[in-house]
Order: sequence, then C-alpha cells, then structure tokens
Amino acid sequence: MGRIVHTEIPPFTLAFFRWMLVIIILLPLNYSNMTKNFPEIRKHFISLLVLSILGITINSSFVYLGLNFTTVLNTSLIYATVPVLIILLSFILLGDSLSQYKIFGMLLSFIGAIFIISNGNLRTISKIHYQLGDFFILIAVISWAFFSVIYKKMTIKISPFLFLLVTAIIGDIFLLPCMLLEQYIGHIAHYNFLILSGVLYASLFASVLAITYWNIGVRVAGPSVAAHFFNLLPLFGSILSMLFLGETMHWYQLFGGFFILLGVLLAAGEASVKSILYKIRYYKSLNIDPPNPSIG
Repeated sequence: MGRIVHTEIPPFTLAFFRWMLVIIILLPLNYSNMTKNFPEIRKHFISLLVLSILGITINSSFVYLGLNFTTVLNTSLIYATVPVLIILLSFILLGDSLSQYKIFGMLLSFIGAIFIISNGNLRTISKIHYQLGDFFILIAVISWAFFSVIYKKMTIKISPFLFLLVTAIIGDIFLLPCMLLEQYIGHIAHYNFLILSGVLYASLFASVLAITYWNIGVRVAGPSVAAHFFNLLPLFGSILSMLFLGETMHWYQLFGGFFILLGVLLAAGEASVKSILYKIRYYKSLNIDPPNPSIG
C-alpha cells in the first residue's frame, strides 16, 4: 500500500493521517478508560514517549519515506532481518536464551522468506542495487525491533487498545511538524479514493488490529517468539495475491512457506519439542514404544 500511494501523498503526511484516524477510532471507545488510568499513564510517561517515537513517529513514517527511494524487493529483504534483530535485542536487554531451537527455527524461516521474496531465484539478491531508501527502511526496522523488546520490558497496566491510543497521540504530535514541513516545501498530497482507502486500511487493519494484536503477542509469548512470525509476511502476501489478484501459486512460494512454517513451529513450540524429545528418550530407556506425542 505504501508503495502504491507514494506518488500521491508524502510519507510524513500519510503517517500523520494514518495515526490521526487511529486516534479518531479509538478515543471515543477509550476516553473514560484513559481518564481512569491517567495516574498509570503519567507514571510511565517516559517509557510511553520512547515507544511512541520508535513505533509511531519513526517506524511508520520512515517505511513510507524509504519506499520513495527504493523497491519493494529491497524493503522485503531488509524486513526479513526483523526476527534476527528482535531475538538479539531480547538476548541483550531481556536476557532471553538463544537456544538451538530458536536459532535453527530463525534460520529456517529466514531461508523460506528469502526464497519467496526472490521468486525462487537467489541470484536476484546478488543483483540488488542498494539505494538511499534502504537506509530509511533499515532505521524503521531497527526502531520496530527496539519497540517490541522495550514494550515487553514495560510494567504498565493498561489495555492494549488504550496503549495504542496513548502512543498514537504522542507519536502524532511529533509527526505534525514533519507533515507541516512537507507542506511548506511543496510536497502536497493529492487526495482521491485511492489515498482515502489506503489511509483507512493503514489505520484500521495495519494499526488498530495488527499492531494491537502484535503487542498482545509480544506480552504473552515474548518478543523472541513473536519475532519468528514476522517472516510469515511474504507467505501471506503470496496467498493474498492468489486470492485477490488472481496470481498463481508457484513452487518457490510453497517451498519457502514450508520452511517458514517449520521454523516458526520449531522456535515457538520449543517447550513442546523439548517435552516430546524427553518423552521419546524416556520411553526408549524403558525399552517400550512411546505413546503418540499429541495425546502424551
């Protein structure tokens, strides 16, 4: 979506209106909850400020900015490094273990993502020309990785939707002067149905729903587990292209999808894998056949 509308609306303007619409959607539903939880919000204001700048101001606007100067292929390849960054930051900042399951699962899902992104031709990657936009995309990726890890470390006790509303308000305040600067230097948006539908999609689906449930997943499963699901993006992109654009599913999408799912299951289901292996070793030591792990 960001690539399609980049010629019609400047990046910071798009980001500003994306989060403004999020605020309009969430504020009526969370106003009383926000006033009730104001002491908790004020207590964690510095952390909320940092997360707002990382996840709202920098991440969304720099993705749109980068797409003005690079390709979707380059962007997808850079975004494939998100799981690696999150897992490393979780290890450094949260003390999460770097087990063999997580490392191997990360490697499998990364290989699968690269296969889909490159259309099964790894020579495509060697021919990539890096551009200015890649630098902006990299900043967005790093900011999102820090956002996910710091959010897990926070002890704030507010609902995920209220958290998104508060960070959207703070982040949009920082986006406002950037948008005004774009207007001042002559980067004017051309509003039409495509722009309005793009902003609506980015606000409702890519923000209110996707980011809220990502945050819930980070809270529950931890960033190092949630990170592996990031490489499902190119797989779902292929499936949606087949369903809505009439594109054909190719062998490299199936091959890459298998590796991504295997990597995610291996990393996210580490405890289950360990449990199954332990049971197999235990029953082998007793010289009897192990039961079915699914009912074990």
